Amino acid sequence: DMGEGGEEVFKQGLSLIWKKQVVNRIYDRKNETLIYLSHSRQVQNGSAKMSVTTVPLYGQNVVWTKGKPQ
Repeated sequence: DMGEGGEEVFKQGLSLIWKKQVVNRIYDRKNETLIYLSHSRQVQNGSAKMSVTTVPLYGQNVVWTKGKPQ
């Protein structure tokens, strides 16, 4: 899914009662960049825990298995 919210590419429950760790992948068409957003589904100690990583694809020889997103 290359929609605005991206696609969920990883999910792990850290315990039966507590939080889930989730990683979403978003494709930024304008900048030809993949954005990975890692976050927990439950707020811990009053604040959400998250991190962002980008993978620039500009100028790289990328092979899209389902075709390049438009």
